[in-house]
Amino acid sequence: MWFIALVLVAVLVLAAWYLHSGTNRGLTAKTAVAVVRADDVAYEVASAPKPGDLLLDRYNKPYFEVVTATYMPFMYRTQNEHGNVVYSPDPQRYTMFVTVKTIAPFYDDVPVMAKQRIVVGRSLTLEGPNWAVYGRVTQLTITPVEK
Repeated sequence: MWFIALVLVAVLVLAAWYLHSGTNRGLTAKTAVAVVRADDVAYEVASAPKPGDLLLDRYNKPYFEVVTATYMPFMYRTQNEHGNVVYSPDPQRYTMFVTVKTIAPFYDDVPVMAKQRIVVGRSLTLEGPNWAVYGRVTQLTITPVEK
């Protein structure tokens, strides 16, 4: 009888601890601004994003807004005749930087958008109305939601 009571108390204590620790980290919403870098992109894609573009998920709900979009010639590494490393621009390919903003739900202090955790260094796919790019998050800024 004592054993059953002890197990019941232990289960209740563990359940209370789990529920209490979950409320501390809970689901909140904050503004997230991420810079995504995509290398080796064609001109048609690099010049397509415009500030104010809304990126839609597969349910046609906007999840990102383009703040800025810039591009520059892609620099590839080669060696010259002396064996020194030289960086040369490729006139056909571009490096693209897209800054996107959203009000994202946060879980464990990490923003989650379109079922992807947005973390610096992680790959992210951005799909616009007539363009799509796959790149890495190079910068992430988080601020409280302004009311």
